[in-house]
Amino acid sequence: MKPFRHVLSINDFSREDLEEIARQTVALHDGKKKIIKSRRREKATLAILEPSTRTISSFHEACLRLGWDYFQPPTAEMTSLKKGEPLWRFAKNLFDTFTTTLVLRTHIEGAQRFIARRAEQLGYDISVINAGDGRQEHPTQAMQFAATVLKRVGRLTGFPYGFFGDLKYGRVAHSEAILINKFGGELYTASDEQSSLPDYFVRMFGNRFHAGDKLEFLKPCRVNVGFRVQFERFGNDVVALQRAQGKFRVTGENIGMFPEDVIFCHPQPFNTEFSDDLETDPRLALSLEVRMGVFNRTFLLHETRKNRNLANFDHIHKNSIEVGKPQMSVADYLKDRREKGKKETLYSLITDEGVIVDRIQAGLGIVFRNFLIKNGVIGDVGTTGLFEKCRPTRMGEKDILILHDQHIPEKLMLAMSALCPTITFNDVRSGKYIQYKVKASPIAVGFGKCGNPACITNNSDGGCATEFINEANALRCCYCGISFPHREVLI
Repeated sequence: MKPFRHVLSINDFSREDLEEIARQTVALHDGKKKIIKSRRREKATLAILEPSTRTISSFHEACLRLGWDYFQPPTAEMTSLKKGEPLWRFAKNLFDTFTTTLVLRTHIEGAQRFIARRAEQLGYDISVINAGDGRQEHPTQAMQFAATVLKRVGRLTGFPYGFFGDLKYGRVAHSEAILINKFGGELYTASDEQSSLPDYFVRMFGNRFHAGDKLEFLKPCRVNVGFRVQFERFGNDVVALQRAQGKFRVTGENIGMFPEDVIFCHPQPFNTEFSDDLETDPRLALSLEVRMGVFNRTFLLHETRKNRNLANFDHIHKNSIEVGKPQMSVADYLKDRREKGKKETLYSLITDEGVIVDRIQAGLGIVFRNFLIKNGVIGDVGTTGLFEKCRPTRMGEKDILILHDQHIPEKLMLAMSALCPTITFNDVRSGKYIQYKVKASPIAVGFGKCGNPACITNNSDGGCATEFINEANALRCCYCGISFPHREVLI
């Protein structure tokens, strides 16, 4: 198992890591493993800023078993957050009062990753555990689910899983979907269209994903998981809420349609997903799942502090600009092309001042033009030309953007290159020509805007710079994990 200092997302763990965490959790549950209490003083702050019963009580019990001190703010309303304190400053003050592990639940998505990274950068000897970030993830709940399945079924692979209920807003559903995908499992879902699993997860599973709108659709599944309707996340969508409530309900009458060895899990609380007559039915593993939460969180708290010196964020996103061709006059450049028998190019349109942005992925030219307008590069002075879908080259069709009497600042060149690695900037200054090729990090830092209002980058008073991973036709936020079209980020 790879050492880890924080627990932020299921995506941060490999299949092998998750299997080992499940095995260690079951071993603790069965009394086959003991954890030696730390000789260091450890203090966990359980900043559960949204309603919770099982999560907070299991972390309480885990701290007691480890011999740790712990502090729990009563509610968000009773903290300085109510006075307008930014979440990072709230966390920093906890670290300054000797918190060594922050267990955080908040409606702000990606907050735990931001806090963990900032704390490491400032040299704090702390760990951060994500106990729920808005609609995104609840990784420890997925880990205790895996331990429950391992205990009851004896393995985590070789059978299909089923989800029913609210899969759109349920963050546990998202973490457990990622976990099941890492095991290569098939996933069947039963939900209304308004509460179905987001498209990102559907694409993730590919042909291993199967969707239906009736509970009967899950009959092939050995393990089925119910998710309550997250009424607090439906907002004003009353119609969708009413349709989702009560439609998917397992009762003593219909449970017989499932295999005899089926088990049902649920992160709880559940409202209408199971009837009261199933309270003691052995096919419901709900109580076992709750108990597994104590042993799983005991193991996670211990492991994160054992690896407290591990640098999770030691990577630095470096960009650099390389000179692709030596400086020469535009006249000499064009003469050289003629002597080599090459055709005239659009480069001949600029002879004194300007820049030709070449090798732009087809379709991104207009996006970059609007981006440069927004950043004041293109304005009242100078003219521009945009040539879209130019004849196919080795990279296929491309766009070319021409700016007369304008130059692009290095910061913006770095941003554009992160979105389009093939791009080149052919600068002309006082009649001298030079080509720049940017070696960009795979992660674009510090530009654009995440389209998710709940993302930490939109809720940190400017303290959290945007970071995006460039995907095929979109940019994925490194904090909240949501993907957006390029044009929506570069607004």
